[in-house]
Order: sequence, then structure tokens, then C-alpha cells
Amino acid sequence: MIIDDKRIVKNNRLLELDQAKGMAIFLVIYTHCIQYICRGDGFDNIIYQCVYTFHMPLFMIISGYLFHSKMNVNIKNVITSQFKHLILPAIFLGGIVTLFCGGNINIVTLAKMPLVCWFLGNLFITSILYLIGKRLFKDIIITTVLLSISILLIPESYGCYFLKFFIPFFGFGLCLKKYGLLQIKIKRKVFLLFALVSLLICALVWDKSYYIYITPPLMKISNIIVHIIRFVVGSLLSILIILGFRQMTLPEWINKLLSNLSYNSMALYVCHYIFLTNISKYYYLQGYKEYENDIISLVSA
Repeated sequence: MIIDDKRIVKNNRLLELDQAKGMAIFLVIYTHCIQYICRGDGFDNIIYQCVYTFHMPLFMIISGYLFHSKMNVNIKNVITSQFKHLILPAIFLGGIVTLFCGGNINIVTLAKMPLVCWFLGNLFITSILYLIGKRLFKDIIITTVLLSISILLIPESYGCYFLKFFIPFFGFGLCLKKYGLLQIKIKRKVFLLFALVSLLICALVWDKSYYIYITPPLMKISNIIVHIIRFVVGSLLSILIILGFRQMTLPEWINKLLSNLSYNSMALYVCHYIFLTNISKYYYLQGYKEYENDIISLVSA
């Protein structure tokens, strides 16, 4: 196995992971601006459709990859650390932004913040499930397969849509780290071939109805097939983006910008999401064409 050490930056992180994560959080803010400021049906917007095929899978794959180093740490310490880094910031930052937007704050409102910032709450639960699963089943691949299948058996009334969606991608990220797959040098011609094949597969199998918001991961044959297609498409596009950044040599200022977005992605997620959901109750745009909404949203982001 050939490792490209030049791509490893501080804290033993791969540069392309920070680049991809930084790009992803900006795209999340951008598409949320389309959704909340321009008040259009996001899934009728081309940019929105494209971003939503990969942005959550990309975040979960990277999260799983970075979480791998904690898999063998004392479970109590990891749960405490995850709570401090995911749940408390959601409560603290969410409360501050809600006050800034003129909202009311009380114990109930603050307690619901991890649910309002649902990505962080689901990421917290997903990481804990993998900690427990790894100790029960030992092997990370077996743990991923068993968790991905067993979570589908939980009735929908328990509200596990996003857990069912997230768990396979998080496990895939753990596997990528364990086997060092993202640190293998890939020649440009091989990458271009992979990109061509991946995009072709995604174009052939993907359908607008496959988004998690439209077709939830139910325990039905048709929905399970959609669930598998989502995993394949999300994984292929996420790996393509990560490897694409590896192939590029970007100016240093862009690297710093993307890295700063990556390092602060959690705070950016909480602050922008609470801000937009509150401000959109009083201020939003209507009557503009799609390309005009896209430009306004880009400037707003």
C-alpha cells in the first residue's frame, strides 16, 4: 500500500477531507438559503437536487472516518466527549441564535435544540451505536452490516428515518479509515476512469423520488432497493469528491478557506440553521425565477 504523506495535515487529517467537508458545509448553507429565503420547493431546483444526492452521505462518511480513532477508547469517555462536542454546542449556540432572532428561550426550548439541529443529534446516536456494536461484534464490517440491517426493523413511529439513512455511511467511513483506502495514491487516468464510471452509474440509477425526504427507508422491498441505491450513489459521489480534491492543487488561500469552514462546520451548521428557520418566519422572497433565487441564495450564503 502506497501512502501519500504530503496530503496529511495537522492532527493527522487528510487535506482532501477538510477540503471536501469545507465545500460541503458551504453547499448546505447555500441550499438552505434556497429553501428558507427563497421559499421554493427545493426538489424542483437543479442545484438543490444535485447537492442533496451527496452532502449528507459525505458528512457521515467523513465523520465515520474521523471517529475511527475513538473506537477503542473507553466508551464512557467517548460518550462524554461526543456529548460535549455535539449536543452542548447545539444547545448553547442554538439558544444564542434563537435569542438574537427574537425567539423565546426556556428549558424545553433548549432541550429540544439537539432535535431541531437533527443532524448533530443523529450523529451522536450513530456514533454511540457503533461504539456498542464494535464491542459486541468486534469486526467493523460485520458491525456496519448488522447495524444497517437491524435499524431498518425499527417501526417508523419511532422516527428513525435519518438514523437508518446515516448508519451505513458512517460505517463506510470507519471502514475507509481502518483499511487506509483514502491514503492510497491513485493515478490521474485511474481517477478519471473512476469518475466517468461513477457519474454514469449515478445518472442511470438515480431518480428524484429516491431522496430521503420523499422515499423514507421503510422495511419494504421497493424501499429497501431505494435505500441501497441511495447508499451506492451517495458513497460513489462522496468518494469522487474526496479523490477529486486530491487530484487538484488549489491556491493556498482556498485551502485555508475550506479548512476553516471544515474546522468550524459544526458551529456554522447550528448558527445558520437556527437563524434561517427563525428569520424565514418573517422574511422571505417570492416571485423570482430559479436562476435569480440561486444567485440571491449564493450571495446570502
